[in-house]
Amino acid sequence: MGSSAKPYYKQHNHRTFAEIIAEDLILTLSIDNSSTIQTVDPIAISHKEQTRIAIDTYLDKCIAGRYSYQLHTTWEPVEGYPLKSSISVGIKPQIDAVKQSSRVTLPTNNRPSKSYLLGTINDTTLTTHINSSNTTKFGTYYDGFNKTIDAAALSSAQMIPHTAYPFEFNNTITITEQDMIRANQKNIANYLKNSMSEEINDTVSQMATTNDINKIRQLRDEKIESIYNKINKGYVDITLSIW
Repeated sequence: MGSSAKPYYKQHNHRTFAEIIAEDLILTLSIDNSSTIQTVDPIAISHKEQTRIAIDTYLDKCIAGRYSYQLHTTWEPVEGYPLKSSISVGIKPQIDAVKQSSRVTLPTNNRPSKSYLLGTINDTTLTTHINSSNTTKFGTYYDGFNKTIDAAALSSAQMIPHTAYPFEFNNTITITEQDMIRANQKNIANYLKNSMSEEINDTVSQMATTNDINKIRQLRDEKIESIYNKINKGYVDITLSIW
């Protein structure tokens, strides 16, 4: 093993594999645009390789020779958004492989809360407009869900402040953490609004055409839950397959 690996092992030899994997997933986020994968931080390429070597070495000592194995995990801070990272060590598992998964919380800066999102279209808003025209209700609820997405995007952007699309900035200017947060918030919000447009329109239409406050709350809660599930990604499931 080359000398470049020594600082890595000196730094990580007292840490658990869960901690090493969690850190690697955060540091090695990449932009996946289907045709190309662009690593945000150039240092990540070396870090990823050393992480794989460390995991592979450990698993070889524990189970190689007796079993074949694969350890795999993928992190998407926002579901479907083209910013992700993954680790895969070993070969493709057979269909009958024994699989065991463990959920690991990532050491991110911030995780969004559901109550925070509910504040953007709260019960007061719903009851205030219960007898308004359908057009007014549609506009109010639609605007409320857009604010929900903006709030969700901000929480997600604060969770990954050290990353940003490279083309967002001119290389001649100093990029601050707040610049990166704003860039990520804008991109994430645009992505969520576009990808969820149809389902939000459908929900808002149903909310606007009923005066049943319980039904309106139910529809609101279901859509908040849907948005929340897309951005509450401060964890990963690590799967070890053995056969």
